[in-house]
Amino acid sequence: MKTRLLAFFIISLTVYSCTNYPSQSISTPTPIITPLLSPNLIPSIVVTSTPSSSSTPQISASSSVIIQNSSSSPTPTSLMSVQPTISPTPVFIPLPKTNNILFDTSVRPFKENNVNNISGLSKLTDILIKEKYNVLFNNFNNQDLDIIDTIIIVSPYLNYSVQDIEKLQKFLSQGKKIFILGEWGGYGGFNATGINKLLESANLRINEDVLKESQSTNYDFSDEQVLIKDFLKHPLTLGISVLSFYSTATIDIIDINKNNALILGQSSISSFKVMTNSKLGVIGASEYQNGKIIVLGDSSILLDNDTNSNSISNIDESDNTKFILNILKW
Repeated sequence: MKTRLLAFFIISLTVYSCTNYPSQSISTPTPIITPLLSPNLIPSIVVTSTPSSSSTPQISASSSVIIQNSSSSPTPTSLMSVQPTISPTPVFIPLPKTNNILFDTSVRPFKENNVNNISGLSKLTDILIKEKYNVLFNNFNNQDLDIIDTIIIVSPYLNYSVQDIEKLQKFLSQGKKIFILGEWGGYGGFNATGINKLLESANLRINEDVLKESQSTNYDFSDEQVLIKDFLKHPLTLGISVLSFYSTATIDIIDINKNNALILGQSSISSFKVMTNSKLGVIGASEYQNGKIIVLGDSSILLDNDTNSNSISNIDESDNTKFILNILKW
């Protein structure tokens, strides 16, 4: 009996100890909040490229957003005003197919080297623009001739090659126009021999000479600055009464038996070259195939220069401007 009581007592004591033993548990640590270093820093997402092939974006805190395209370097932009930047697309307006005039610079007019301009033509250029012409200065070999109506060749210094002449003849055969202005006796480097290779097909020739006038009523300032008053009736001479020429060369028809060329303007009977007195041509015109060629013995007629020192530019003298416009409209 005592033994049973002792066993019961031991069991009871064990159960009591277990139920009153302090319990242990796993606690979750309290989160620690670290404030941002600057109260003005606004978290945002910045996508940066990484050397690896992974496409996972890297996220960091920043006060700006970087917008980057594949062709430019990153440009910081305010987060509050991020807007796509649209670059304006350049608009290229092609030249119209009419009213385009090309001053050819390939043969070095007046021995100049500027391929984008010719000296002394600013007034003429302004006049042509006012008349709704588009004026270009360029080597004709570098120009799309399909859109050109008239090529103007001013006092050429270099020769045209055989290929150049063939190209210009083809230009004429398309119903277009070439306007040539020479100089007297090689003045300013003018190369009559070279340009005559082109003029030959038009049955015209410019001479390496100088025209003088013996009557003072037929010249201005000097006997080489002749006034042309004798004109053949023609669309080019419509409304023209006087033209002022400055030391001009003379123009001839090569074969008078052909009817494709005309001398439209002549000096007076008192003019001369060397020792002869006769009327001498200074303006020639020819219809070559479907095209037209006009040649003057004087290029100074269209310049800004005041050759006779009367405070009037050559282009503004007499009917010079009107005559140039008649040529372009013919």
